[in-house]
Amino acid sequence: MINFYEGVDLELYESILNSPFVPTTLIPRIPAADDTVEVPSKRVPKLRTDWDDEEKKRVEVDQKSKTLLIMALPNEIFQSLDACESAKDLWDQLENQLEGGTKMMKNRHAQCLNEYNSFHALPNESLE
Repeated sequence: MINFYEGVDLELYESILNSPFVPTTLIPRIPAADDTVEVPSKRVPKLRTDWDDEEKKRVEVDQKSKTLLIMALPNEIFQSLDACESAKDLWDQLENQLEGGTKMMKNRHAQCLNEYNSFHALPNESLE
């Protein structure tokens, strides 16, 4: 999937690693006065109408990366991931599910090998 993303647009995979991008603006610090306390500076999300062209492009790349990932998923897997809000959330949840499935397969494989290696016939049984 990483190769697909990088083949379509180099920014898509970067978007997954760093998403979601939310355009923000800095509200400057307000120093303390005689009758007020200091208000520290903070970042707040910008209104969509205030986004510049670069911010719009980054948000669109984030949305495109999430859409492409959703389109690649079978319905039964997507249903369990429908609540994810960003491509990064979706990607992380998929990784967790894959790791869990791999661990289950390894455990089942070890269990089968153990059953095979410990197999023996009962005294009144033959291998036929």
